[in-house]
Amino acid sequence: MKDAERIAYDYLRADPSHRDPDTPIIKTKQMHEPIHFIGFFGPWDRNYWTVKNLLNLNNFFFINYISDKIIL
Repeated sequence: MKDAERIAYDYLRADPSHRDPDTPIIKTKQMHEPIHFIGFFGPWDRNYWTVKNLLNLNNFFFINYISDKIIL
């Protein structure tokens, strides 16, 4: 069992709202999320995890990391 699957089962067991332990757990792959999954999250940006956005995000963190290390 992979970590994500184990975490989902552990969550169901420990959930304080006492969810039914037979609640189905659905595996979905990034960029292939079904509409019934997306519907729980309000505005959904299918392009959020595109390579272009990841590169921009990576550059943002890299630039901020480097700027914190520069001694003026």
